Amino acid sequence: MITNLKIDNFKSLKHLDVDFGRLNFIVGPNASGKTNLAEALDFLSHAIREDLAYAVSEKGGFYNICHRRQRRARGAISFSITCEFKVAADVRCNFTLAFQIKTKGEDIRADFFVSSEDLVIDLNATGTRPGKVRLHIWRVEDEYQSNLSQQFEDEGNKNRHIARFTQRYERIPEMLSNVYDPSPQSLLISGYFRDFWPISLVARELRGLRVFQFNPRLARQPAAPSVHGDLGRRGEHLAAALDRVRLQEGNTFKTLTTWLKDVVPSLGRLMTDYTDSRQLGLFFEEEGFAARWFSEDVSDGTIMSVALFFSLLDRRHRIVMIEEPETSLHPWILRKFLDRCREQSTKRQIIITTHSPLAVANAKPSELYLIERVDGITRLRRASDLESNLEDIIRDDLLDLGEYWLSGGLGAVPQVPDASEDELFGPSNYQK
Repeated sequence: MITNLKIDNFKSLKHLDVDFGRLNFIVGPNASGKTNLAEALDFLSHAIREDLAYAVSEKGGFYNICHRRQRRARGAISFSITCEFKVAADVRCNFTLAFQIKTKGEDIRADFFVSSEDLVIDLNATGTRPGKVRLHIWRVEDEYQSNLSQQFEDEGNKNRHIARFTQRYERIPEMLSNVYDPSPQSLLISGYFRDFWPISLVARELRGLRVFQFNPRLARQPAAPSVHGDLGRRGEHLAAALDRVRLQEGNTFKTLTTWLKDVVPSLGRLMTDYTDSRQLGLFFEEEGFAARWFSEDVSDGTIMSVALFFSLLDRRHRIVMIEEPETSLHPWILRKFLDRCREQSTKRQIIITTHSPLAVANAKPSELYLIERVDGITRLRRASDLESNLEDIIRDDLLDLGEYWLSGGLGAVPQVPDASEDELFGPSNYQK
């Protein structure tokens, strides 16, 4: 999961530095930067899964993602993401990936290049064979350099993951200097070394980063069959993604059906099948009816429920950000979805942006983040850091967290400018 995220000069995100937990809720007014944060994480996801050049192009080019108040030739866009995850019962991995990209000139067509890149991987073993090993790879102009440091209580009795780590390192310096020729627009983690252990550990974790903002119209459309079966950011290819899980992960598909029956009691079966156009479609079978319903025949809320629950169950999704899940959902279904988020947060990290007081009410003070935009710069702060006695305030005032946020007690709500009655309604007849 992401433990720390730093972003500088990406759209409205400047000097952003935030720590995340396993379940996170982000609230704030419109145009505060929630979508820009989602865009930044989606950019990272594409940079790792495809490559950096694809990510920049997919977001419209360097000019469209850089901070507008920063001269393009002087300010680099920089990211630093720190994550941790379990490798084995007694081994944890912590890593930090940091990089900067910039352009050589201010022309809108000027190409970007990677101006710096750092990757630090720490493996920490506990139990009967404790030890630590750190791999540091950094970029100096068009070359990579590396260093390995180790610490063991028993040099001759290493944990097998630690031993494998150090054994693989013997090949890395030679490969970096003699085999790998870095591209000015590529990152090490998404290039030649993405499948080379232990770098593949990090690549796998970040390839599991997904950002979703579901659109029922797109989610219900038929999809071409796909070997990968990836769910699109706005719900595209939902039928193909479900078909892959149905064929390859039967238990996951059964769990999804169970969750859906919990919020749509009349649902008999969820199915995928080919349509007349030879694409995969999504079909629903209702209890007591022999005919099946095509996705076009069911409500937006039902389609949203399928997409939302699926995003939590695909085992490839290790870090999931969902924008405004309350869209088209009945509040009762939203509550059920939030309950599933809390259950699944033990398996994958979940980040939710929302305008719903009901969603905020389901958050703990330490899980709630307030986002605001001041002078064109987005600020993101944890609610419990602003109000250290937030739990006492809520308990004493007999409010839930959603009501307290909506009241304006925490900020991150629209600010209405002061206005006189004349400005709001115009002069009265008595003043003419």
